[in-house]
Amino acid sequence: MQRYAIAPGAFLTEVPGDKFKRGKISIHLITPGSRENATPLALLPHVLDRRCAAIPDPTELARRLFALYGADLSSESYVVGANRVLSFSIAGLKDAYALGGENLTGQYLELLCNILFEPKLAAGVFEADDVAIEKDKQADFLRSEMNDKRGYCLRQTRRKLYGDSPLGIESAGYLEDIDPLTAAGIHADYQHLLQHAQVEVQVCGIDGQAAAQAVAWRLEKLPRTPLPLATAPPLGKPAEYKHYTEPMNTVQGKLCIVSTGAPLPDGKGEAVMRIASALYGGLPTSRLFMNVREKQSLCYYCAAAYGYYGGTLTVDSGVEHAMAARAAEAILKELEALQREPVGPEELAGAKSYMRSIMDAGKDSPDVLMNWAFNEWLRGTNRSLDEVLRLTGAVTAEEVRDALAAFSPAVEYVITGKEGA
Repeated sequence: MQRYAIAPGAFLTEVPGDKFKRGKISIHLITPGSRENATPLALLPHVLDRRCAAIPDPTELARRLFALYGADLSSESYVVGANRVLSFSIAGLKDAYALGGENLTGQYLELLCNILFEPKLAAGVFEADDVAIEKDKQADFLRSEMNDKRGYCLRQTRRKLYGDSPLGIESAGYLEDIDPLTAAGIHADYQHLLQHAQVEVQVCGIDGQAAAQAVAWRLEKLPRTPLPLATAPPLGKPAEYKHYTEPMNTVQGKLCIVSTGAPLPDGKGEAVMRIASALYGGLPTSRLFMNVREKQSLCYYCAAAYGYYGGTLTVDSGVEHAMAARAAEAILKELEALQREPVGPEELAGAKSYMRSIMDAGKDSPDVLMNWAFNEWLRGTNRSLDEVLRLTGAVTAEEVRDALAAFSPAVEYVITGKEGA
């Protein structure tokens, strides 16, 4: 992969895509996250991708994409560590496969840049109707978060863990902040973003030089003073193990336990944690699946995941209401067992084989390759999938034990049945 500067605070990465018939262009704007900018920046991509000055009718925009052999336009806003990322992408057929020899790349670039840099305005700000529609949609989304009990339990655990920390900023924003938002206010946030965000452009199967020129030309028109990315240290050892219970009228209970204590890993340390979390609860043969679910029948599902930016190890599980306490005890016992003794060679080899198959499969997806390159840049590690595969293959059982030994349970959150329900 090749990454090079195209303007102050702006870079382009070319991801190899020769074997794909479709190409993709993504433009990421990255800025330090905050409670104040969370909600307007969560809405902003969806206000922008409705239409643009060159194509003011949303129906005409849909027709234009259909005419480009069904090209896909997408946008999203999310939190990575202590930063907010707004991503705008277009994916479609490569020029070589156009039936009429059209310059599809040029049209993709023009459309994506128009959406991002030339929005449809009214009296110098966003259209009030566009903002009102997206406010309603986002409010409905936030109100519905409890419909997904598993996701809700995970988010509640995260909220209890991080509190007001920059790592705790909500990707989707805050319901109470939506109503005060105005078209003028969101437009001001948009202008601030264009001025201060770091810009990362990615192409896969698309002419990188053409993309660099198209984006750089737009950026040169703007007053740009890019801000450095924000950092937040991992949480470290918890002072105490905090327990929370929320009664809810549900058939199935939810249990989430997050452990902290590990320092931010280097490249090898991250590879160790990939294997460690897989052995603990990321595989069909993991300790949690085999011992807590299969042998003891204490849960419906039980999965573990490592969180790079906070240095967290999170387990979430679906349980019978009456079994939540026993399941929590069993989950922590499996962690303690892995902290005491190295895993056997067959168990370790199985985890490595599983991770290798997942990473190898990722090489066949433009989305995976582009996401990988972007996240590697955000972390400052800039490694290829092959480099990480080598690191993962060299992980030892003792390294897994020592890495997990750094963790202690910090927060437990349980959704349990209401009495009498």
